Amino acid sequence: MKIKQISLLALCLVISLTGCDKKPQEQPKQPINVLEATLAEISKHYADDKQCYLKLPKELLAKEEAKYLFQDIPTIHFVLTMNETFSNQPNQEEILFREIKSAVDRGCDINEIFEGFSPLEVSFIFQRDKNMFAFLMENGADPLAKNQSDNKKVSGLNVFEMAELFKKKSKSPQVQDMAKFVLTHQDK
Repeated sequence: MKIKQISLLALCLVISLTGCDKKPQEQPKQPINVLEATLAEISKHYADDKQCYLKLPKELLAKEEAKYLFQDIPTIHFVLTMNETFSNQPNQEEILFREIKSAVDRGCDINEIFEGFSPLEVSFIFQRDKNMFAFLMENGADPLAKNQSDNKKVSGLNVFEMAELFKKKSKSPQVQDMAKFVLTHQDK
């Protein structure tokens, strides 16, 4: 399974939390912030005392994700990949930033590699949040760490080399903008 599929795990969690896979019932009186509800559910599945790893229950995993029953998922990576899944939620960036800051404050490894990607690479490639990228850099994320994924386009590249590649190859204005932002941190 690739790192992007972790956001699908978050989506499975949303479905189980909201019951959108069941028949419609009476609407809740208070609007639900699905992101907040998902993070509250995730907090029940920490695998360690520092809350740096998640052990997701079987009922939240699809068959092809069964290997995650036996693998702890780093909290930082999981939360970073939630950006795409919850892009329409109110205060989404603020909520995710709070969760990442909390994980860093608890001592979670800001340079841990999962599925070949560091949190800084996940922030650049999947989240594209400049504030999050800057926060990770300010808190010791290693921009020179080489990607260890099996993705031939980025494997062996550090985040700056990835930014150069994405700047040249991507047609997306968002990706171009984020790549330029990443490159401004190269001399820091």
